[in-house]
Amino acid sequence: MHKYDKTIGKILPLRPKKFLRSTTQYQSDNDLEHAVAKATPHKLEKKDILCFPIINWDFRYQRPQHLMSRFAKAGHRVFYFTVNLRTLQNSYEIKQIQENIYQVELNSPEFFDIYKDVLKPKHVDAILESFDKFKNDLNIDAIQHVQFPFWADMSIAIKKNYDFKIIFDCLDDFVAFDNVIDERIKEEEILFSNSDLITVSSSYLMQKAMKFTNNYIFLPNACEFDHFNKNPDSSIISKFKKPIIGYFGSIADWFDTELLEYVATKCPDYTFVMIGHTFGSDIRKLKEFKNVHFLGERPYSELPKYLHSFDVCLIPFRKTPLIHATHPIKIYEYMAAGKPVVATDMPELYPMSKLCYISTTKEDYFENIKKAVNENNPDLQKKRMEFASKNTWYNRFEKLYAKLEPFDMDHHN
Repeated sequence: MHKYDKTIGKILPLRPKKFLRSTTQYQSDNDLEHAVAKATPHKLEKKDILCFPIINWDFRYQRPQHLMSRFAKAGHRVFYFTVNLRTLQNSYEIKQIQENIYQVELNSPEFFDIYKDVLKPKHVDAILESFDKFKNDLNIDAIQHVQFPFWADMSIAIKKNYDFKIIFDCLDDFVAFDNVIDERIKEEEILFSNSDLITVSSSYLMQKAMKFTNNYIFLPNACEFDHFNKNPDSSIISKFKKPIIGYFGSIADWFDTELLEYVATKCPDYTFVMIGHTFGSDIRKLKEFKNVHFLGERPYSELPKYLHSFDVCLIPFRKTPLIHATHPIKIYEYMAAGKPVVATDMPELYPMSKLCYISTTKEDYFENIKKAVNENNPDLQKKRMEFASKNTWYNRFEKLYAKLEPFDMDHHN
């Protein structure tokens, strides 16, 4: 079994060492009691949010964490479940992540990997016993926010038992991955057909949702404008020769390493700085380039320090069905700093074509990098920042929240 899996558009540990070490570590009864008491105030006014996620909270800060943080700031308790299901000593475990956000691990009859395994009816029933105890202990009255098809059967059962409505956030074309099992396709269709609201992150996914329901909204990715716009005045990569051509995000099998090899060869005087995990990507040739540097994963809080040192930002993705359906978060994050962006041909970027450099061939990509390096256009830089400032997670959340009025969000039973 490979150590890392390519499922869901993110490089996710199949069974990371950190998790393996924790499989025999359990929350004590006293710690559980204290955590439950802390998560259960005397007065509850708003609906709770049950997040059945695509990634664990601490994997990489992206769309799931942004949206859940907005719910928490609006006064809702957010219960963010783990993607690792295992047998516990108690019915569930819970710990606080930040204000109003709690990580919850449900008790399972056996280990489940949400990317590879399938819940059978007997497993759903067993996990629901754990959920019922959790619900009663914490006085839960909630809506469900489902982010990955694996959770379909359990989410439908929760809706049937407790009338907790379902939002299905279709944020990737899950079935476009070569290693996605057939059950994920069926589960996705179940969620499309049975959810009370569908949110889609790209135009392609919107077309997909329309085949099943009219109850959907287009909710593309966005950015935390203030986080990326403010220049931290850091010399964190000052050791590198200018100009610096930068990238941050997953460096996976959809990352076009051959394209980067080509432009790095054509631009020997440019420095290419790549930030992110490289699991699932063959970078052996690129490591031999003196002008290409892989810095590994960096915390979300530090990304602006690198971004403001970049002269040009890249989105070097291969043309695959998966990327065809992708609405890249990083385009907004890059533009929040006013940076010129050179991207491969992606339909979701067409509306932004006057603000970035879209390239159809490797030769185009090379020429566009040169144009971007030599760009001297303060007005264009300003337009990029203005565009990013109108595409924030705050704006996305407000649009979503307006659609939740029928869900009685300000009333907790």
